[in-house]
Amino acid sequence: MRSHVLHDNFTCFGSRGISVDDELPAVTFHFENSLSLKVDPHDYMFTYVSILCLATL
Repeated sequence: MRSHVLHDNFTCFGSRGISVDDELPAVTFHFENSLSLKVDPHDYMFTYVSILCLATL
């Protein structure tokens, strides 16, 4: 799959009708002191026009 960069910040891919929450996994970050943060797909991916982009911090 070919990717490109949007606005110098976001890596994007052709989405081909992907349902973000149905087809992508949740991501869990683990921190010190047994703290964890679960991030759902709609929180780390977004659709721009007809492409799917990775939202990075």
